[in-house]
Amino acid sequence: MLFKNYSKLPDIIPIHYNAAGEVDNSGNKISIFILPIIATVIFFTFIYLSKIPHIFNYIVEINMENAENQYTIATKMLRHLKLGITCVFFLISYKTIQIVDGKTDLLGKYFLMFTLVIIFGINRLFYSLRKTVKFTFEFVISLNKKKCTKISKTNYYQCTAIFHV
Repeated sequence: MLFKNYSKLPDIIPIHYNAAGEVDNSGNKISIFILPIIATVIFFTFIYLSKIPHIFNYIVEINMENAENQYTIATKMLRHLKLGITCVFFLISYKTIQIVDGKTDLLGKYFLMFTLVIIFGINRLFYSLRKTVKFTFEFVISLNKKKCTKISKTNYYQCTAIFHV
């Protein structure tokens, strides 16, 4: 989408929007690539982080009984946030091209609310999952205790096999 429309863009394009979705700053057309680059960095950072859930902070103590469940919920949350953030950044880039083409003059009055619902809604959903949903993988863990190892001098466990539900 960006490469297809890049040659049609004027030299100066909107690069920032206020809370109402109105353009409040402009810049060079090369700036249109900043959001996709940031989205790509966030995307790959979240992929990396989802591979090391044992380093996250959790609201419950991690032990052999709940390690896989907590790690699964945390990695699932990262995947949903990754999707939400990528969609928001895509929408901003898309709307910027529409503004330049004269099809609209602002992001939309509900854009900020949409973004906040996506980001905080995903976090709230997974926060409540951590507190209310109890998945049990005790049977799997007891069959193969080598899956989780205790990190020395802490109450944390590192599991080598993460199940994505």
